[in-house]
Parts: sequence; C-alpha cells; structure tokens
Amino acid sequence: MKRKTFVLGVVLASMLIILSASASHVRAQEPVRFSDGDLKFSHPLNLKAEVTSAFMQDRDGFFWIGTTSSGLVRYDGYDLKYYTQGPDSISKNSVLKIVEDEDGILWITTSGGGLNKYDKQTDTFTHYRHNPDNPNSISSDTFNINTQTIVTGQEGYLWLGTASGLDRFDSQTETFTHYKHDPHEPTSLIHDNIYALTESHDGLLWIGTFGGLCKLNKQTEQFTCYTHNPDDDNSLPDDYVLSVAEDQNGLIWLGTDDQTLSRFDPQTETFTRYTHDPDNPDSFPKMKVNVIRELNSGELFLGSLLAPAGLVTFDPTTERFTIYKNDPSDDKTISVDVVRGIYEDKTGIVWIKTVGGAIDKYDKKAQKFMVYQHNPDDLNSLSSDMVVPIQEDRDDPNIMWIGTITGGLNRYDRSSQTWTHYQHDPDDETTIGHPYVITLFEDSQGTFWLGTFGPLCRFDKAEGICTKQYPEI
Repeated sequence: MKRKTFVLGVVLASMLIILSASASHVRAQEPVRFSDGDLKFSHPLNLKAEVTSAFMQDRDGFFWIGTTSSGLVRYDGYDLKYYTQGPDSISKNSVLKIVEDEDGILWITTSGGGLNKYDKQTDTFTHYRHNPDNPNSISSDTFNINTQTIVTGQEGYLWLGTASGLDRFDSQTETFTHYKHDPHEPTSLIHDNIYALTESHDGLLWIGTFGGLCKLNKQTEQFTCYTHNPDDDNSLPDDYVLSVAEDQNGLIWLGTDDQTLSRFDPQTETFTRYTHDPDNPDSFPKMKVNVIRELNSGELFLGSLLAPAGLVTFDPTTERFTIYKNDPSDDKTISVDVVRGIYEDKTGIVWIKTVGGAIDKYDKKAQKFMVYQHNPDDLNSLSSDMVVPIQEDRDDPNIMWIGTITGGLNRYDRSSQTWTHYQHDPDDETTIGHPYVITLFEDSQGTFWLGTFGPLCRFDKAEGICTKQYPEI
C-alpha cells in the first residue's frame, strides 16, 4: 500500500509542478509580431474539462500549449490551431512536455502516445511508438508524469526516461539506443522504471529509478549504480528515488521514498543522509522530498505533499535546516504548514503558496513572514485563498501577479500595499474568461497571457482588459 500511496501523491504533485515550471523552457529569437486585429472564430475554446499541462514559446515566437485532453495548440499571433490525435497529427491528446532542440524541432512526450517530433517547416508530425516486434523502436509509450523525464543532452542527443528503460535518440539517424536492466551485466541500468533524469555540468547523466540511483558515462556507455545497503550508512538510503538535482558545487541531491534527503559527493561516492530526529525539532522533518530547488543564495528549497512539513530550507554551507511552521500566536509565521510552491523574485523575497492558506511573503533579511489572505470584509486583500500561479512583473519589480481558484487574477503593488482584482463577469466580454486562473506567462514582446478554465486570455496590464482567444476547430 505504501507504493500506491506514493504514486498517487507524485501524480498530484507533478501536475502542479508542471504548471508552475512550464515557462522555463522559452527560447525566443526573432519573435513573430502579434496582430492586434479582430479575431473571429467559429467555435469557442472550452477549457472546463481540461488542464493546460505545458506552455512555451519557440525561437520563432510561436506559442505552444499542451493540454491533457485536447492535444497541442499553436498560436501564431493571428490564429489558434489545434493538433488533435490522428495519424497525420499528434499521437495522443494528452501532452506532458514540449521541448525545442537547437535545430528548432519540437519534441513532445505524451501519456500513452510515446514521443512526437514536430517539424515547423513542413507542419508535419513523426510518431515514435513502441513496437514489440521492432527492437529499434522506443522502449515504451509511457512516461512518468514528471518534468525530469526528457533531456536535450550536451551532445545533441535526446535522452528519454520511460517506464521501461532509458533511451538515447539520435535525431539525425532516427535511431534509438536502449539502456535497460540486465541482471547478468553489473554495469547496466539498475531498474527500467525511471522517474527522474538530469544532466550534470560535466555531461554525466543521472537517473533516478525505482531501483536506485544511476549515473551514465556516455563515452563508455556504462552505468554506475548506487543502491541501498542496510549495513552501510553511507549508501543510498532507499532504492525508490523521487527527485534528483545538481547544485552549484556539483553535488547531487536526491529525495527518496523513505523520507530522507541525501547529498551525494561524486568525488568520494558517498551519501550523506539527512533524516528526521524526533528528539531534535531542528532536524530534517519527516517528509518525502518530491521537489528540490536551489535558491539564488545556494540554499535548497524542499517540497513535499506531506503535512505538516512547513517550509523547509537547507543551507549546504552550514548544514543547517530551517523549518518554518505556523504559530497561531505569532502573525509573523507561515500561515499553513503544507507548502505547494515557491517563487523567488529578483530582490530575494520568497513567495510561498500554501494549501488553503493563501500566499506568504518571506523576507530572509528580516526573518519574518507576511501573510496575504482573503478577507471578505476588506476589498484591499487577496481575492481568494486558493492560490495557483505567482509571477513578478517583468517591467516593475514592485508588482506581483497572482492567479487564484474562484477569485480570478490579483495585482499586488508592494510599494503601496494595494490589491487590484480582475474577476470574471459573464456579462462583460472584456473581463477574464473564468475565475480559475491556472497559469501566467509574459512573452518576449511583453504580452501577458492567462491560462484559465475558460478561453485563453491576452491581458492588457495597463487597461486591465482581457482579449479572449477562440480557435478554429
């Protein structure tokens, strides 16, 4: 039962992570200038039954939106075009990840539809599906729902972590090289079910599997794998690896299913474990680390779905954990102990999304929290405590944009400490199309976009007006 519970939690966590991190893959060069003309389409886009799973802008300025049920959407500045499941289109309507390689080719992973290649020059898709009768096909059509399962490697190869092994794809020869577990070969992959994949600065590939941690030397094509040894305290603490990240110093950090954080030193090949000590309130809390994020200061932010972990930061230099938990008697503490996301702005202020507890602003220098939450008796407050995306304004660092569930979009001016609400009004076409704002994105032209459970919104920040986008289907 332990593994089933873990998998469900990972799926829920990964969906939130995908939504908050999707804009990090923007590669805009010579962007298309968008039209301000009237958009006339015959069918409205109804997002009420779907979730935006990926959102990126390619080097040519096109927007690409991946959904969980309606395929892939392209916006060229004039029209929205849908690519839905079919032999001459995308292989599956459930899109997990979109990346662009150095040649401008888009690579799209799907849920149950394998890998897709999209060529913008010919407007064509190539499907790479698993064929049990063809040993040269992709290892599996299934990818775990995680942002760490596809990597564009330094040598130009595409690395794919599937549920049935690791694949290296050469796009020039269109050949897959498979790396799988072989019980008779000690230098093979330790387990075929892959959850986390990352490339370190020295070109090594680190693979978190459901059987241990592996590193791949691409020159020798040999794996060095690390597994749990109950007689060795310096070994991997648990063979279920949930997250892998490299820090600024080349150290590898990982979270495992046994609620342990580990630091791996590639030079000494030893693990340093950080576990919970019930007699020490300042020790590592009891949590499964699903997300490891390094802050600009070098501190690590650790995320988990387990309550009541609070906000956990770790300073690798002093090896001290700081655990921030709610104290009902102190209004300068974090509002809720379940943290679902974090955003660090240019000034070093950390904005924290909590479950059911609005948004907290943490000032490290002042060592205090300021809690922003909905107050029905105060119009100058957050419109809803169910916060989804947070983004700093590109032109004015005093402005924060906050999307909510049921409360629409919020604009917070830190200098004046004032809130402006932009909410859905079914009788006003200039308002946002739905009260649930699921993602925010500002493109290279400065255009601000809102992804909602209604129409896609091109938002004029100065006027507070939403121009809704409806696709031809």
